[in-house]
Amino acid sequence: MDLSADLGKLKIDPNWMNASGIFANFYVLRKFPPETMGARVSKSIGIKPKTGFMEPVVYSNDIYTLNCVGLTNVGYKEAEAELKKLYPFPVPLIIDVFGTKDEMVEISKTLERYSDAIELNFGCPNLTQGENYGLAVGVDQTLVKEYTKAVRDNISSRKPIIAKLTPNVPDIAKIAKAAEEGEADIIAAINTISDGMVINTKEMRPILSNKFGGISGPAITPKGVGCVYKIYEAVELPIIGMGGIRLNTEDDYMQYVQAGASACAIGTDFKYKSDKLIEKNLRLFRRKIEEFCDEMNVSRIKELVGAAHQTKS
Repeated sequence: MDLSADLGKLKIDPNWMNASGIFANFYVLRKFPPETMGARVSKSIGIKPKTGFMEPVVYSNDIYTLNCVGLTNVGYKEAEAELKKLYPFPVPLIIDVFGTKDEMVEISKTLERYSDAIELNFGCPNLTQGENYGLAVGVDQTLVKEYTKAVRDNISSRKPIIAKLTPNVPDIAKIAKAAEEGEADIIAAINTISDGMVINTKEMRPILSNKFGGISGPAITPKGVGCVYKIYEAVELPIIGMGGIRLNTEDDYMQYVQAGASACAIGTDFKYKSDKLIEKNLRLFRRKIEEFCDEMNVSRIKELVGAAHQTKS
């Protein structure tokens, strides 16, 4: 069964990966065998080390996860030191970056040599007042185009650029089009949904230290699938779909694929699991995808990408 994806110059097999922010460092990302995840995505990397918000920063149940981690990272200099020791990776490595336009350019220029693609984070909602990146940029078509073009013009290679978009906009298709005009090679959607809150009703106060957090997990799958569907009809670029994909079923993943995603990223379903259990679940997940393709009488997953656009409801 051919489960590979052609994302422009980025080739991955199988066509799923981890979502940014799930694994703490590059050492952990290397652990998983190539057949379990076709690419690896780093935590978001900024210009300086960042500690994020105070605990508690995560609330989770079976329906959703709420987080205000706040882009915790070691900074791009320390990230480069790690990558020097570990490069090359056994599968394509995608470096996720955040920051101002100039910071994104600097980080991308420094780390591109160790990566197979650069992902621009235009979606993180967990910012403190005055931080002008992530969601603050991702809601603005002009800025998304400008930031994307700046990175494209200033990295020496033709490494693919991925624009990771926020769903917290009136029309995500317009934002995707802006990224395409800025010469992005791939669109990733969706980042977390902003301004979720959980209240401790006994103590009568929000549970998270920052009060608000980004929502992820199974509850946001319909939003993610809908966004991918709209983006697929708006741009000519390949799409990485994400948001609530569970490993115990092929259905979430196949919805994203049939909505138009050439590849998918898995995030919160890795939470609180050991590396050994994650690997086991990924192998079972692969088997479910292969069985589904057999049932649909296709030999390549690519045959199902965008299939929902060919049928009438």
